[in-house]
Amino acid sequence: MGIEEIERRFDATQRTPLDGGIPLTLALALLLFSIGFMFLLIARPRLPRFYYPRIWSQGDRPPVTLSFANVSWIPRALRTPKDDVAMRGGMYGLLYLRFQLFMFVYFLFMAVLALAIILPINLTGGQSGLNGFVNTTVTNVKQGSPVLYAHCVIAVIFVLVGLAIISWYQLTYFTSRKGFRSRDFVNSHTIMIRGISKKVNSGAELFSFMDGLYPGQVVSAHIGYDAHELLKLKNKKESRIRSLARDEHVFHNDGERRMRNPGTCGWCATCLHLRAKEDSMSYNKATIAKVSGQIKRRQQTQQKTTGVAFVTFETAQVTHRCLRDFYLRAERKQLLEGAPDQELLSHVKASRWSVTRAAKPSELFVNNFKVGPKQKMLRRTIITVTVVIVALIWSFPISFLASISTLSSIPGLSWVEDLNPAVQDLIEGYVPTLLTSAFVACLPFIMGWVALLEGPYTLPERDASAMRHYFTFVVLNVLIFPSFLIGTFDSIALIFSEGFDGVNSLLGDINYALQGAFFVNYVIQQTFFSGIIRLLRLHNLAARWYKEYNAVTDDEYEEIRKFVSVFEYRTRFSQTLIVTAVVLTYVIEVPLIIVAGVVYLIVIHIIDRNNILHVYPKNVDGDSSMIPTVITMFVIGLLIMQSFLAIMFWFQRSIGSFAIIIVSLAFTLFMMFLLNFLNWYNKYKYIKYGEPLLIEWDLPRSVLEKAYMHPGLEDEEADLNERIDHFIEHGGDYKKEFSTNKTAMAQLEKNYNEAERAEGGGESGNVASAIHDVNDDDDLYEKQV
Repeated sequence: MGIEEIERRFDATQRTPLDGGIPLTLALALLLFSIGFMFLLIARPRLPRFYYPRIWSQGDRPPVTLSFANVSWIPRALRTPKDDVAMRGGMYGLLYLRFQLFMFVYFLFMAVLALAIILPINLTGGQSGLNGFVNTTVTNVKQGSPVLYAHCVIAVIFVLVGLAIISWYQLTYFTSRKGFRSRDFVNSHTIMIRGISKKVNSGAELFSFMDGLYPGQVVSAHIGYDAHELLKLKNKKESRIRSLARDEHVFHNDGERRMRNPGTCGWCATCLHLRAKEDSMSYNKATIAKVSGQIKRRQQTQQKTTGVAFVTFETAQVTHRCLRDFYLRAERKQLLEGAPDQELLSHVKASRWSVTRAAKPSELFVNNFKVGPKQKMLRRTIITVTVVIVALIWSFPISFLASISTLSSIPGLSWVEDLNPAVQDLIEGYVPTLLTSAFVACLPFIMGWVALLEGPYTLPERDASAMRHYFTFVVLNVLIFPSFLIGTFDSIALIFSEGFDGVNSLLGDINYALQGAFFVNYVIQQTFFSGIIRLLRLHNLAARWYKEYNAVTDDEYEEIRKFVSVFEYRTRFSQTLIVTAVVLTYVIEVPLIIVAGVVYLIVIHIIDRNNILHVYPKNVDGDSSMIPTVITMFVIGLLIMQSFLAIMFWFQRSIGSFAIIIVSLAFTLFMMFLLNFLNWYNKYKYIKYGEPLLIEWDLPRSVLEKAYMHPGLEDEEADLNERIDHFIEHGGDYKKEFSTNKTAMAQLEKNYNEAERAEGGGESGNVASAIHDVNDDDDLYEKQV
């Protein structure tokens, strides 16, 4: 690239602010963060159950808004030792915070070399006519300059250290798995079978077969039916029961009998005086009885099978042995050859089963059991392609906004070049990154819904799919596509007119100053915009207020008070990995981005540490399956980094550096294979030689027998009066368990206060009392000696 082309790009056609718009973005982001933090200081003393429920006690005096006590959560969170983090955060909490610390050490290492070596080389690169932010980027280095070998060597060092860091983290993960025990719940006793013959339409046949393989150890066997109509009726019935409870509560407290519009279009009919409104309580009781009868009749018919089944054993040890027998090919062959009933073996098709440990009953999507493996693969392919296309389409408006010259080329928008420079900086530097950060913050909810379209059988399966799609979308939409699109739309047009030469023009036209400023601004926005969202949790607060506004019965109020949202580890891991990938990709070309990366990790680590220790409940059911995915995604970030470096060195006419990076890329691919192999081998060793690490609990046999029965086949009540006749029609009286809202709330408040006093440890207490958590008795963290 000649000096004339660079001067044309940065001085005229491709105007880039001297500072990249970074100071303006930083100032506005800090202002927004400061406003949010002031709101937190005001709201925190008034909403203790929301902002620090795990360390709040009823006897505590609320801290003064502008006082050290109101920000004491920061030093308390930072001073909490590793063992206490493990006790309060569980395995996922410990591994997540350890990952952030590993990345912090890695970023500090990169910052030392990038700022001490790469930045001075870029500043003295030898290009004339360039000034400002562009001088700090590799654009300031002449084509074919020998100093590009320094960039290459530093890049290889970064890759090697990154691989060493993630290998160290993998060893930490392997060690941590041995130090935690999960609850001995019903899913620890149950296997999930996929691929069972659809001709097996009774749990009795499966029970007989499994009891022959494991005599006296099988408690129950259930078939996963396609009974979505039954579930719809069950849900309709429960909805009517809740509505009836609300109606009765309103009548008892206010003396008002609620009325409802009849039929599907009842509102229109009543407005036109064609039909009169009807009593809501009478309607709900009649509907409940009618739907209950429909459920009983449907339960008598033969349900369609799906090829999914569940078998529950007496002990978790037998369940683990069954998993081992079906996981190892030789063990499976020996087991099935010794089956006492070979005809039943042929009937159930046990040789083709896929056997895994079952998820908890509440985490099953039973309506998706009808989706077969081929259908799921087709759906996943379609959704993945759609995610890539949408990521590309959404990157176009962001890329247009990130360059004033490109924006002004749109017909009717040429006037933007005449705007005040500060306004141009706002449009070019702040608005695109703010919109991108806001969209990324909303994306997890969208991807959670999209993942359901794949037909996952379990909640962990859906979460894993959502994490994969989220990472793919954001990496493409935020990192890869904008890197090629920002400031290069003229080159994109050449692809259609010049073919391969157009591709060369596109890749050679990457504007590292313009792209670098965009990604520095993006990391700043992720630090302060995303940080204040995590700190305030306004979406959770709004949802809580909305539920309280619509709550009527005592049960609804109690449910709201007890509800605590969980920490979304998969989303938080993905967001940290995406910022890591952005920093890795541009740390050589734009060294100043590493400063933003270090600040990001410091701010986000403090906020997440507070949330894990003081706000969110401990995750005690994590199976650690996401950690291998986290390791793979980090290595993908290294691969993206080296791919961009290879493009840069090729078009900078540094062929030797290009060849070195290609070798480094191949080594990284080998390390990815090796790390995945080690993850698989660790799982293989656990299944073949390990034992389930559980906190022993004597589960009632009745729970083991019915936990995995299809929810639509649960027996209906013989007498519905026990559930729906709380109200006596003429007397207006209630049974004793129904009290007024005021009395119930007072009793509920008393119960909570007593529980909190028993728990101990308040906001004004010392660190030792704050660490105490009654939920920590559910798990056991064992130190490794």
